[in-house]
Amino acid sequence: MTRPKQRPERRSSRWAVPGVCAGFGTLMLATSWIGGHPGQGVWMLAVLLGYGALLLLGGRNEIVAVLAGRPRDERWQLFDLRAVALAGVAVLLVALGGAFYELALGRSGMPYTLLCAVGGAAYLAGVIAQGWRA
Repeated sequence: MTRPKQRPERRSSRWAVPGVCAGFGTLMLATSWIGGHPGQGVWMLAVLLGYGALLLLGGRNEIVAVLAGRPRDERWQLFDLRAVALAGVAVLLVALGGAFYELALGRSGMPYTLLCAVGGAAYLAGVIAQGWRA
């Protein structure tokens, strides 16, 4: 009798999120520079490099591990999931507020209405996908 194969647990590299920070920071610098705002680009690069450095130098701190995408156990995974949900609600509330403000001024509401539509569609797709797997 053969045993079912278990997927090996994937552990992300310690350098994965700091590397993404450096990449996006560089991209922000380049696009800000092209747009005529090099100082803003330098500031955005510095913020992302600082965040990446915090993740690298944070040692074994559990909160830093969650921020780096490496939660220690199920409890910290749940904290991460709740924090992501809170961040999503906050972004959607700000997008709704921006859309209402723009619409009240007689404008189209863009880009806020687009953000609301993407958020709503992503939520709907998530519910359907989770329900399908259940």
